Amino acid sequence: MLVVTDKMDDQTAYDITKAIFTNLESLKAAHNVGKFISKESAKDGISIPMHPGAEKYFNE
Repeated sequence: MLVVTDKMDDQTAYDITKAIFTNLESLKAAHNVGKFISKESAKDGISIPMHPGAEKYFNE
């Protein structure tokens, strides 16, 4: 989980989220925990509000 303040602009949050989830193969190759990350399960268990920019990515 990445945590940011509400001061981050929506486009930056969107771009970071997209960069992570469009490069999962690189993340999996870099760290063993990467195999547990997927777009489908990314929002599971989140107990704080998602940044609107990140939410935009997940709703595409």
